Amino acid sequence: MRQVHLVGSSPFRSADEAFEVFGKYLSECTTRFPDGETGDRVNWGTWQKRVLQEHPDFEVADQIISPRNPSRPFVKYRLKDGTDVRGLSFGPLGYAQEAAASFEVFRRKQAQGRLPKGARFQVSLPTPLCFIDMFFLDANLRDLIEPIYRSAMIEEVNEISRIVPPAQLAIQWDVAVELHRLEKLYIDSRSAEDIAAADAKFEILVGRTTELGNAVPERADLLIHLCYGDFGHKHTIEPPNLDLCTRVTNAVTARLRRTLDLVHMPVPWDRHDAAYFSPLSNLHISAQTKLCLGLIHLTDGLPGLQRRSDRAQEVVSDFAVATECGMGRRPRESMDELLELHRIAAQTSA
Repeated sequence: MRQVHLVGSSPFRSADEAFEVFGKYLSECTTRFPDGETGDRVNWGTWQKRVLQEHPDFEVADQIISPRNPSRPFVKYRLKDGTDVRGLSFGPLGYAQEAAASFEVFRRKQAQGRLPKGARFQVSLPTPLCFIDMFFLDANLRDLIEPIYRSAMIEEVNEISRIVPPAQLAIQWDVAVELHRLEKLYIDSRSAEDIAAADAKFEILVGRTTELGNAVPERADLLIHLCYGDFGHKHTIEPPNLDLCTRVTNAVTARLRRTLDLVHMPVPWDRHDAAYFSPLSNLHISAQTKLCLGLIHLTDGLPGLQRRSDRAQEVVSDFAVATECGMGRRPRESMDELLELHRIAAQTSA
């Protein structure tokens, strides 16, 4: 049976419903269960606006109207006049608080036999660049705030590890903004200088991702979700192939002080060509790291999954399967069919 991975988000009403439905379909083929990122966290990192709304050192700088959703502008922030950034800090961000509440539900579901006893509680976290990208326009301010917010995110991981025994915990870092920016830089490169600039950004990404990975306790599982966005079930930028994902994975793996347990890479529904998967021949991960490919799409169901899987197996023989991103932006009524496809994929794949 092939392993299945749940990327994170879902359209369920609560953690109780998420664990119930995930357990119903996938108890035999996955060992990590997320709470679905329900409630305030439904739109990924946008809920962190509350951190800035309640912070005494920030004020609204601008509102950006998105053509995708003009009724909900993106609010951008700036430091209030006279604020000394050297004294700036962020208190609890809310991720640990949410994890504490969901872990109680997780343990209850395990006690009721609705989830496997040996399963891990999965917490999926956006990297700090998500917060910086969403809420700040000024480039200099972004550079100042990112390490401060990163420290706060690492403290959230520390607190989650105090709440959830590490042997029962999986932490997934969602690396999205970084991949989008880097891929665009490489695609747009027209000179050696352009490539050198992109390579410099690559090193920054790898360094920050490695630091976040090393912040996860050794006994907890460390997962990395490499992401290109999911706006209207479409990537913000389409990866030409898996070269960048492979390079990032290799570089982070080489620098981590601990095991990387799983790395997830996206596969667009229409990419079942050898060229997309061929960079995986250069993937260098340990035997303890599971490669996971986002092969599952409700658009073309099991036949499409099999086409993409066949191409992938020409390059790599052992991989888990998942959707290419979280499932939180899809209708609730589609979830039973989609999770049944996960279950069938696990049973019918070699």
